[in-house]
Amino acid sequence: MNPIICTRIPLPDPALVAEAAKYAIADLHESLGAVQGRMALMSARMRPLLAGKRISGAAVTSHNFPGDNLMIHVALNVAQRGQILVLANGGGTQGALWGDVACTFAAKKGIAGVVADGPVRDIEALCRMNFPVWSTSISPSHPEKRGPGSVNVPIVADGVLVEPGRRRSSPRAQPRRRSAT
Repeated sequence: MNPIICTRIPLPDPALVAEAAKYAIADLHESLGAVQGRMALMSARMRPLLAGKRISGAAVTSHNFPGDNLMIHVALNVAQRGQILVLANGGGTQGALWGDVACTFAAKKGIAGVVADGPVRDIEALCRMNFPVWSTSISPSHPEKRGPGSVNVPIVADGVLVEPGRRRSSPRAQPRRRSAT
């Protein structure tokens, strides 16, 4: 597998992002209808580290080989203020995708938050940082940094298709058009 790194992604309308931030996830989920709502909702395994946090923004995706997190560092460099990192490793539980070092860099850069389909580590430090993080598991396991992986390609995170730059839910469901990156 050769790495694919896209540095430009289609961005959602900033007004729509701001509007979506006003609503609870349950309301956004229900606004999509039964079928699309189910397709856009991650499982109960996806849990916040800090209760009560909300984020809304364009997704910067990072697909990582199980046990490896090299591509999250590429995603951190590509991501811009207000964007959300969505990390996946196929659901593996070895090699944490996210920890306090990456979180420190993300917070300084103004990243809105992280959604990790895989393990995160350094939980006490992440909670002290008050940075929004959701994950499907927690593990102190050290990740490799060898690749392969990709950044800003469509990924599946906890069973949901996440397209870079696009939010999966909105208060008013809109048809999506594919665009080249």
